[in-house]
Amino acid sequence: MKNTLTRVLLILLSLVMCFGLFACADPDDKDDNTDEPAVDDPAQNEPEKVEEILPDIEPQNFDYTVNVMHWKVGEDPKSWCPWNEICPDDGVTGQIGDIVADDIFDRTGWLKENYGISLTNTFVDHPKIAQTVTTLLSSGSNEYQVFVDFSYNAQSVMGRNYFLDLAVLPNVDFEKPWWVTESIEELAIGDFVEMAASDLLVLDKGATSMIFYNIPMADALSLDNLYELVDNGEWTIAAMAEYAEMAYADDGNDQRDQYDTFGFANGDDLVLDLYAAAGMKLISRNADDEYYYSYGNDEETVEVMTTILEEVMYQDFFWNSWLTRNEVSDQPSFKKDQSLFSQGMAKSCNSFRDMESAYGILPVPKYDEEQEQYYSRVNNYHDSLIAVFNTVDNPEAIGAALEVMGYYSYYNIYSDFYEVVIQGRGTRDEESRRMLDLIFSNRTYDLGLVYDPNGFSDKVLRFTHTGGTDIASFMGEWRERLNTSMDDLNELASTYW
Repeated sequence: MKNTLTRVLLILLSLVMCFGLFACADPDDKDDNTDEPAVDDPAQNEPEKVEEILPDIEPQNFDYTVNVMHWKVGEDPKSWCPWNEICPDDGVTGQIGDIVADDIFDRTGWLKENYGISLTNTFVDHPKIAQTVTTLLSSGSNEYQVFVDFSYNAQSVMGRNYFLDLAVLPNVDFEKPWWVTESIEELAIGDFVEMAASDLLVLDKGATSMIFYNIPMADALSLDNLYELVDNGEWTIAAMAEYAEMAYADDGNDQRDQYDTFGFANGDDLVLDLYAAAGMKLISRNADDEYYYSYGNDEETVEVMTTILEEVMYQDFFWNSWLTRNEVSDQPSFKKDQSLFSQGMAKSCNSFRDMESAYGILPVPKYDEEQEQYYSRVNNYHDSLIAVFNTVDNPEAIGAALEVMGYYSYYNIYSDFYEVVIQGRGTRDEESRRMLDLIFSNRTYDLGLVYDPNGFSDKVLRFTHTGGTDIASFMGEWRERLNTSMDDLNELASTYW
């Protein structure tokens, strides 16, 4: 958490420097003993200087090429990932006018100039990744050195002795702020860090979950100031459900259908966002540091999930598009002002650029007011995690590449992504910027969504389609298999090479 707060502070201060939000003297502020107007002190108008944290690697010529295997979905690599996170697209020899893409182009040149490290990137369709990796490593191939995958797909290659421990990779320092501490702490198996999130990537931030709300609709309903609710700790599941209920309106045909106006028009991902936002995990560790499947394992997780289902997912105000995707082609849409709220991710802002109505951003609500902080899940179907294959022939160069790219991105790309892509092009009000500070400072990861034994997270999602709330019976069908998986995970953690 300390690293997270440092990250947010540095981002905020860098935005201050970049965008000239300087502290100015009040022109009406006068000394009681003179009628002359106060004179600004130029020194007071200068932005606070932030000492730049440097990587512990001096510029040198490694004379090395890092080949990266990167996930994709479908034929178009950009369909889920708007940018090549690693290096410029094939054939790009200069800046193209997209700020993030241009930053990545500049980073690639900087890496080559200062460290003699070149980059290549190959996209592999995600269903083929496991077999591709297995085939390569079984032959001892060093064709690829670095691996980038989204969390949900990572289960197909985790725990198989394919990767080095990032925690002991030469030149990597997890104490530096460009490493995402939460991913390291939550996704390690035992003390072994196979995969982690870093600021050298883009989608670990782009996949951060949040709530969008339609500002004109909220105004028409005379809702309370939602930002003040967040600030006061009152933005809860109950509050969100109350407002969503107010928003639901029939179109006049006395039928609940796709032509109505809803409180929410989404898929089933919201159930995992709300569960994570309540501070819950699918996999946790007990007092003896052993893993156990915590979902449905105690009264607290059962109560939380039951509340989410009864108060949100099964209410008339919630349109679950997964239930109608094969029956209704014209789904109700947040962009068409048919939904007060929409669950999404930071990168969702790209799809809202042509939306006519103004919208705001909120964190996913807390479970109740007693909960101390907000939590924002990094969506395991859309994020990126990085790993290093155990066949690498120059771990010093690989570690240096990861470390200095993270450093460069932290100071030169993250702020542009944060300000321009998310805020400048997406959100329409200043308060949403402040909400984003809160959201990004409280990102949460869950080993249960990454290691994901038996693909059980999908079962949790699909349970929302049943209309049932008997979590105990649902878990009864799976408990034995999950317990066996936890035994295997604990054995793996105790013997991890």
